[in-house]
Amino acid sequence: MMRLSRLLERDVETDVEVTGLTSDSRKVANGDLFIAYQGSEHDAHDHVGEAVDRGAVAVLAEREPPQTVPVPWIVDEHAASLRSHIAARYYDDPSKSLNCIGVTGTNGKTSIAYGLAGLLDSTAFAGSLGWGVLPQLCETGLTTIDAISLQGALRHVLLNGVRNVVMEVSSHALEQGRVEDVDFRVAVFTNLTRDHMDFHGSMADYGRAKARLFQRPTLDLAVLNADDEFSNELIEILHGNRVATVTYGRTNDADISWTLEECTVQGSTGVWHTPWGDHEFQLPVVGDTYVGNSAAILAVMRYFEVPLEEACQRMLSLKTPPGRMEFVHAKDKPSVVIDYAHSPDALNVALRTLANLPKHELWCVFGCGGNRDKGKRPLMAQVAESHADHVVVTSDNPRFENPEQIALDIVAGFTSKNRVHECLDRRDAIRFSLENAGPNDIVLIAGKGDERVQEVMGYRQPFSDRAEVKRHLGVDE
Repeated sequence: MMRLSRLLERDVETDVEVTGLTSDSRKVANGDLFIAYQGSEHDAHDHVGEAVDRGAVAVLAEREPPQTVPVPWIVDEHAASLRSHIAARYYDDPSKSLNCIGVTGTNGKTSIAYGLAGLLDSTAFAGSLGWGVLPQLCETGLTTIDAISLQGALRHVLLNGVRNVVMEVSSHALEQGRVEDVDFRVAVFTNLTRDHMDFHGSMADYGRAKARLFQRPTLDLAVLNADDEFSNELIEILHGNRVATVTYGRTNDADISWTLEECTVQGSTGVWHTPWGDHEFQLPVVGDTYVGNSAAILAVMRYFEVPLEEACQRMLSLKTPPGRMEFVHAKDKPSVVIDYAHSPDALNVALRTLANLPKHELWCVFGCGGNRDKGKRPLMAQVAESHADHVVVTSDNPRFENPEQIALDIVAGFTSKNRVHECLDRRDAIRFSLENAGPNDIVLIAGKGDERVQEVMGYRQPFSDRAEVKRHLGVDE
C-alpha cells in the first residue's frame, strides 16, 4: 500500500491510502486507484461510476469529472502514459532487480522468448502465451500485457525467486508506453515485415516503434538479425553507445551463422559458426528460419555466460512453443502443422520451410483477421499460391467484418483459382483438407496457432485448431 501523494508524486487534497491499481473497471478492488483514459476502442471515463462502486478510493483521469464524485479525482492529460511510471513506483521498480530480455520483431518473438525461458536457469516468460515460469503460465490474450499488469507480474516473479525475465515486446506496447519503465538489459530483433498497418499506418512508423527498444539506457546487449535490412538502421541507432552488438544470420558476415546439413520433420542438424568457435548442433526445429531463431537464443545464452558446448547440449531439449510449427502425426494420415503465421512473411516462411521437406503435396489452410490490415489479404493469397499445391481459404477471427468479404479480399490475390477452395467455416475447412490430403502430404493450418477462441461479432467462441486436427486424425488430446 502507498499514500496517493507519494504514488503520484504530487500534492493532493485528500491523501488516501492506495492498495492497488487498475485501468479496468471490471477488475477494481477495494482500495484501488482507478486510472481513466481515452483508449483506441474504449473510454475508461465512461466507467468511473462502476469503478467507484466497486471500491476505488481515487481516480486519475485525463479530464475533469462530469459531476461530483465521492473520491479524490486528480486530472492529468497524460494519465495514460503515466500508468507505467505509477505502476513501477507502486511495485517498487521490480525490473531493476531482474535481468530483463526483450524480444521484438514481426515474427519469431514467441519462439525465441519461449525457448530462452526453457533453457536459462531461473527465467520467467512473458508473451502471447501468457506469463510465468514454464510450464505454468497465466494466460493474458496479449503479446505484451498492459503497463500495470506487467509491473505486477514482474514483482510477482521477483518475489518468487526468479532472476531473469524474457519478454515478447510488441510494437503496440512500445508505441503505447507499456514497457516504458522496464529496465531491459538485452534486446533481440528478429525481423521487420508487413503487419499491423491498421495501427501504425506505414512501415516507417512501424520500424520506429520497434527501434524504441534499442534506445533504452539500460541496455548491455543488442542481438540483431543480419538477414534483415532494418538491422542496419538499428546499428546506426546503437552506434557510439556502450551497447555490445551480436548479429546472427545466414550471411558469413554475421557473428553467428550456420551450415544446415539436414532438415526433416523431426528437426535440423548442422554446424554453428560463432566467435567462440564452431560446434555441431541438433535442434528440434525445422528449417533455416527456425534455426535462425535458435541462433538468437544462443547469443543470449552466451551473454549469460553459458559455455558454447553446454549451450548446444541444452538446445537438444529446446522447448518449441505450442502453435508454432507444431507437428501432429497419425499413422497413414497426412502430416499436419499448426502455426500462428498470420502475416505474408510469416506464411511465406512456414510454407517455404515445409515445401523443402520430403512430401507428396502441400496444403495450406488460412484466413485473415477482421478489422485489421486489409492490404495484406491479397498478399497472403499470393504467398500461399506460390508454395502450396492446394489452398483452402477460410475464416480467422472475422470479428465485426463479414467473413465473405474477407474471403473476397483474399481471393482477389490469386492468379488462378484452380487449386483454391473456399470454406468459410473453419471447422469444415480443416475437415475438408484432412479428408482430401494424402497420407504423404503435409497440411499447414495457419493463422491461429495456440488460440482457443474464434472472435465473431463481439463473441469469443471456443475453437482450437489443434483440437479439431486431433479429432479428425483420431489422436488423443
